[in-house]
Amino acid sequence: MQVIERSVVLNCLSELSMLGVRLWNDNNEVLIRFVVEKIKDDKFYCSINVIRGINCDLYPSTYSMNMSEKFRNDDKFRVALIIPTGLGASVGGHAGDGGATARLMASVCDRLVTHPNVVNASDINEMTENTLYTEGYSLTQYLLGNIGLQEVRQNRVLVIIDGSADPIYIDAAINVVNAARVTYGLNCPEIVVLKNPFTMKTGWSSGGRAAGTIEGMEELFDILHNRKNIYDAVAITSLTTIAAEVRDYYYRNGGVNPWGGVEAMLTHAISHCFQVPCAHAPMMESQEVEQIDFGIVDPRCAAETVSRTYLPCILKGLHRAPQIINSSPDVSCLVIPRRCLGVPMLAAQQRDIPIIAVDDNLEIGSIDCTNYVNAIVVGNYMEAVGAVTALRSGISIESLRRPISKVKVSR
Repeated sequence: MQVIERSVVLNCLSELSMLGVRLWNDNNEVLIRFVVEKIKDDKFYCSINVIRGINCDLYPSTYSMNMSEKFRNDDKFRVALIIPTGLGASVGGHAGDGGATARLMASVCDRLVTHPNVVNASDINEMTENTLYTEGYSLTQYLLGNIGLQEVRQNRVLVIIDGSADPIYIDAAINVVNAARVTYGLNCPEIVVLKNPFTMKTGWSSGGRAAGTIEGMEELFDILHNRKNIYDAVAITSLTTIAAEVRDYYYRNGGVNPWGGVEAMLTHAISHCFQVPCAHAPMMESQEVEQIDFGIVDPRCAAETVSRTYLPCILKGLHRAPQIINSSPDVSCLVIPRRCLGVPMLAAQQRDIPIIAVDDNLEIGSIDCTNYVNAIVVGNYMEAVGAVTALRSGISIESLRRPISKVKVSR
């Protein structure tokens, strides 16, 4: 079983609704991720992630794009904050550097629904109590209306560790789990060290977005399937193959986080097949790598250079991550960078969820989503917080901007 990145071309975005069915019928591939990378001659050039070699008797074989209406209104204001992984967003595109933004956004809503990439900062996760830590695939399905999210007091978190790593880092990961158990009461029913671990390799899409490949997931999936009654969430830490020059360039010069894309491919696959909260932390490659001195790095990367296991942030997030259910209260608005186009924006547009598009800089991404969806455009995330506050207060955004036009009068 493997997860790979490849390209497709759509003649129009409406073809997206049948893309999952087409991929399964034609190639026995399960679609788990989709992003538009380029538009040329009215065609949409897209990168997709697919699972190959899946047992369709055990796991879903198609990606549901059906817009359903299974939500209810409970008068709470819920904001979905998405900062896509692997595009090099100046806020939220590195090592949990969207955390402060998420904390501010959470202060002006009843619930903030966001994905691990925004708040994961290796040893640090400072998300607020009203933040729902939701893996990216599940968050997209939530926006589509295919699932709901149920808040919980505590999850049983199964921890999976790559057995091919240096024993010193396997021990370190186990120590992190025990530390979480005695500090904030993490419930971990079991730690499983893989005998035949899967392999993850970083890579790049044709458009320069962080991606990669994953091979040999059979043992991992067997463990998750056979133990499905003992856990509510899954934390995975494993080695990720990366070229030394790519790793060194990132820490010395910044740019697109090279690990984020392949990590998202793994967690999307698990979310699709098992419908549970999950997150991944890369393992230290060797003691030699741990001892490399990169000096004082870009503050957005700093959390990665001071951690040994990168694991505490995901355990903290999964501890109370919401469970996937059939229905739950709806999203009140979606906040997302302007220069990218994917399923979340299209789902929000289709379901009349207000979209706030932030003019944040992306290393990769030149497609203006406002050409395809209606959105409130703001210059930065502080302005986005103001727009969220206005929506929650029932105040027209137009009323706050100057110059303000006269109201249209028809006679």
